[in-house]
Amino acid sequence: MRKVLFLVAISTALCSPGAQPQEPRAPAAPETVGTKGIGYPAVSAALEALRARTDVAISSQGGWTIVTDSSRKTFWSFTPPGHPAHPAAVKRTVVEKDGAIFIEMGVLCQSERVACDKLMSEFQALSDTIRESTQRRIR
Repeated sequence: MRKVLFLVAISTALCSPGAQPQEPRAPAAPETVGTKGIGYPAVSAALEALRARTDVAISSQGGWTIVTDSSRKTFWSFTPPGHPAHPAAVKRTVVEKDGAIFIEMGVLCQSERVACDKLMSEFQALSDTIRESTQRRIR
């Protein structure tokens, strides 16, 4: 039951930090930045592959494209056009190790380094907050 509650909380919270509309920016030379990666060579390839699947739920929240893969406990967030880190994809997977809950994060950001670093930092902070909150509820 705790795992179900956790997944419900995660599915609503693992979406998009600061999902306010962003001003369009001038194009920059793309730079690929990632932590563990997302398993695809480009953000567009990941989104295209996920859209082709029938076992995931796709929604839009504040302009972000959110993909929920419940069977794998994985949540994807794709930046909207105009976001400073666009195009970028954040893949987070909920894992349990030795009774503790962790969120493994992979990022592929094909924008400017500063924007990508900020995006990763925001998502890491959000993941940490969610994990800590969930651990408190489970105890």
